[in-house]
Amino acid sequence: QALARLNHPHIVTIYDSGHTGRLYYFVMEYVDGANLRVAMQGGKLTPDAALAIVPRVCDALEYAHEEGVVHRDVKPENILLHDGRAMVADFGIALALARTTGDVRLTETGMSVGTPHYMSPEQAMGEKHITARTDIFALGAILYEMLAGEPPFTGESAQLIVAKMMTAAPTSVITLRPAVPAHVSLAIDGALQRVAADRFASATAFAEALQRPGATTSTSSLTRGAARSTARSWLIGATAAAMAGAAGYWIGAPDPAPRSPGIVARTVIPLARDQLLSIGNYPLAISPDGAFIVYVGDDSGKAQLFLRALADTISHVVPGTEGASTPFFSPDGAWIGFFARTKLKKVPRSGGAPIDLADAPPGELGADWSADGTILYAFSDGSLNRTRADGGAPTRVMVFPSDSMRRYAHGLLKFPSFLPGADRALISTDSGVGVLDLTSGDIRVVSKGRQGRYLQPGYLLFDDNEGRIRVVPFDADRSEVAGSSVPVFEAFRGPGGGAGYFAVSQTGTLVYMPGGFQRTLVRVDRYGRETPIDIEPRGYRFPSVSPDGKRIAVTVDPRPSAIWLIDPARAQAVPLTTDHTHSIYPIWSRDGTRIAFMRYPDGRATITWMLAQAGAERHLAFRSTEAKRWLDFSASNWTGNDDLIGTLNNDRPNQVGGDIARTRVGDSTTTTLIATPADDRDVSLSPDGNWLAYSSDISGANEVYVRRYADDGAVVLVSARGGVEPHWSADGRELLYRSGTRLMAVAVRTRPDFAVTGSPRFLFSGPFDFSQGSNWSPSPDGTFIMVKADPTTGRQLRVVFNWFDELKAIGQK
Repeated sequence: QALARLNHPHIVTIYDSGHTGRLYYFVMEYVDGANLRVAMQGGKLTPDAALAIVPRVCDALEYAHEEGVVHRDVKPENILLHDGRAMVADFGIALALARTTGDVRLTETGMSVGTPHYMSPEQAMGEKHITARTDIFALGAILYEMLAGEPPFTGESAQLIVAKMMTAAPTSVITLRPAVPAHVSLAIDGALQRVAADRFASATAFAEALQRPGATTSTSSLTRGAARSTARSWLIGATAAAMAGAAGYWIGAPDPAPRSPGIVARTVIPLARDQLLSIGNYPLAISPDGAFIVYVGDDSGKAQLFLRALADTISHVVPGTEGASTPFFSPDGAWIGFFARTKLKKVPRSGGAPIDLADAPPGELGADWSADGTILYAFSDGSLNRTRADGGAPTRVMVFPSDSMRRYAHGLLKFPSFLPGADRALISTDSGVGVLDLTSGDIRVVSKGRQGRYLQPGYLLFDDNEGRIRVVPFDADRSEVAGSSVPVFEAFRGPGGGAGYFAVSQTGTLVYMPGGFQRTLVRVDRYGRETPIDIEPRGYRFPSVSPDGKRIAVTVDPRPSAIWLIDPARAQAVPLTTDHTHSIYPIWSRDGTRIAFMRYPDGRATITWMLAQAGAERHLAFRSTEAKRWLDFSASNWTGNDDLIGTLNNDRPNQVGGDIARTRVGDSTTTTLIATPADDRDVSLSPDGNWLAYSSDISGANEVYVRRYADDGAVVLVSARGGVEPHWSADGRELLYRSGTRLMAVAVRTRPDFAVTGSPRFLFSGPFDFSQGSNWSPSPDGTFIMVKADPTTGRQLRVVFNWFDELKAIGQK
């Protein structure tokens, strides 16, 4: 039953299994091609050839491991090469044998589970508990042999091979073959660690280390490099320290023990597969003492809070936090505040039920908790609010657009953060980072950028709007900066000019998700094979393929975001919008002649359309009647009769903020099509114009549903085990959707009625950016346009201990 669930393009399908006496068999898919052993008989493979095979095997293994299946006999003979792709065969034979015989020691008469050259030490010693890291060891040994020409451990008998494995480390591949990239050699060394716990935590982590220089690094920590610097100024010293710090990462569980003064230590926290750091305005927080982090994880389409002690190696779900966003800690670290289902809530860090504090319509823009028990929080409707953490009615501090804000042209207030004393707060405005007097309402802008955070040593940390996090000396009492700011690291930023994903504790522990704006667009077929699109890397988001498949409309960061047009055949990329007004979420008209997109010319959302050519005139399609209330067209349609269908973020009490709605181009009124107590969004209209596919969390987790466009008839569940961002295939015979990091397809029919005619099928996964909403678009030819970012984006957090010591040393210089 476990093996029957394995449905993956890089796993040979198993149709049946059984036994006759002691003869066990599987009925498997026929694959026309040679195995990897045949390919290796011609000698060593080139690094490029080897690295074209192994990541696909990693993807297959990771998928199987998530399904609870360990291969246990990964070897070249079980990796088949067919039509340019690698497929793993004989999946689960060793597992079935082990379950039947019980004892899996190497010396067992008549049966050996595993192949000596690729068998992990724990397998060789007959350990009962075999984990996924056994398969990682085997794959590391295979890659070693592909590049070095021989296995890492050799001997005239199985016993001699195992003896070498248990007593000596293999010679590094780069020593035997200097042409092998250093990061590949280091990754192989990591996969071949004798102790299972010292290997990569997942096959995905192994693949990422192979594909990206710097993903596998030494265990050295940054010491007193900044203090030894001969720099004469803050600028030179800080820049040197930032560059030195980039080399100080290692893979492994964080060590939370106190560090010696002046020694900065770094570690990486990998997130479990399908547990992406979720999109949001502020999805990450660290406790004031630096002992805990909390983040919003996207677990197969269901956002919820995950709590992790930095002394621990795993993250734990915080019960009762489904739909959570924007977490933050109380000053003593005992409580976690967050927003969910139109409420501001708090939950005990040590466990317990969440408590409602105040109503909170969708669109929160940051929150902070002061030492006197006040919670300050902002919304996209322009309001800044505060409430007591122990209960009580919330009050408005300021409402947009107020006279004060008109006078200073600050725009929306975002990301509040208390300064010492709790009577002032740092606030992000359109003009920069300001200090807000909570008594008078006056705002004094002190720096460019956004998302300011005060650090106790006397610094202002902020996002410079280009993906870099900068620091500058700051006098909190006088609300003044001193000197020039310098970049200290790059952090990923949320969509639409959202927050940088970073947090700093009062004790000097920094946590952040790495990444900048630069991404590429690639074309991917249904088997996960990539074809690069020959255009310059930029901050691409939300691609939308034209109906004829020849052009791509895409959002390009940094803020103010713009809409660009890509012609892959000509390798051309030109901006469609050039007025420096924030513009996102492009969609095409059915005839491919026009493009509609969201635009924010005066703080209020509009939908604007243009002819699909540079320099075309802008036309208003829809204008919101309230500040920052918008139709969300991240996965929407423009119908043939000039209707626009999308998600209306509502503000009804006790409603989670998403209805499916329709508006006519040029008419700023909306007609609601689907309204439930849940969050309904990601709507897509079928090619025949009769059916709406959309995602909803009405069941407690996001799933894909379909209902008729013309009426409120029966609703049909399409996805299984989570689904968001549905798209129809060009012929209307398939629904395509995302489940975590996986692209899925399910066969459907639309006449005479809608019906699901097949089970959801996994198409592919990969190092694509799924952390910002619908960052993919199907093409009429059956391929997909994907946004490809750093493979760690959304999949790991970086932690820096004693970071304040580095800043202090820089400041002294």
